[in-house]
Amino acid sequence: MALRNPPPSPTHCRTAEEPLLPPHEAGEFSGILPAVFTREAVKYFVRHEWAISLEDILVRRSGWHYYFGNTGTRAETVAAWMGEIAEWTPTKQEDEVAAYRAAQGLFQQ
Repeated sequence: MALRNPPPSPTHCRTAEEPLLPPHEAGEFSGILPAVFTREAVKYFVRHEWAISLEDILVRRSGWHYYFGNTGTRAETVAAWMGEIAEWTPTKQEDEVAAYRAAQGLFQQ
């Protein structure tokens, strides 16, 4: 039985040859591989991608949660960087680390 609407062949997929973002827009923080673990990357995610939580940075923006085995100490480091960049209080930093650690079980595969 033939399919009525077969899926397009891979030759019709533009992204096989065309990048999703032009190189000048992709920069060093957007790509298939995660950004290098730096304060500058966190600053970029906060200022240009509107990241507002520690979980947002570690899981969604950078992918560091998935690429580094133990993100415990990295979570504290990123929270400190976000504290400087987003003007978080020490209490906010502690709350974000606690919320991230509580949610970590949800992200484990």
